[in-house]
Amino acid sequence: MSRIIVLLCFISLSTFANSNYGTWSVECNSDDAFHITLKGNDTPLVINNNQIIISIHSKKINNNIEVYYDNIIDLGAGGMKLDWGNVSNSKVVANIILNENTGYMKWYGFFDKKTNTFFWNAEPDFVQKFEKNGIITIYRCDI
Repeated sequence: MSRIIVLLCFISLSTFANSNYGTWSVECNSDDAFHITLKGNDTPLVINNNQIIISIHSKKINNNIEVYYDNIIDLGAGGMKLDWGNVSNSKVVANIILNENTGYMKWYGFFDKKTNTFFWNAEPDFVQKFEKNGIITIYRCDI
């Protein structure tokens, strides 16, 4: 019986280790760094501190993770000025290409269904601080 439990724990851990879902960051042990948690169901993402916090979900496609906007969690005065009623839930806001424990994230922004354009693509805190040549390099933190 104990062998079965140990085997099940090992299988669960190895499955999680091979999963690309989990916590990723530009610097894993820093509270000040950008972090993103990737999973299939809703998880919060801070776009701008004290201004825009949204809920996202992720879809894994091969070694890519597509990130989608779900809804608003919290808005400050600046975030309230944006037209959230026309933001698409079906257009990708970010794409992450994974290579083992390193990811390369491209932030597209929010897709406005009325104007058929992306907006807020250069304004997020993590884009302004960590983006280089259109890409934000992130690392797996929960391995």
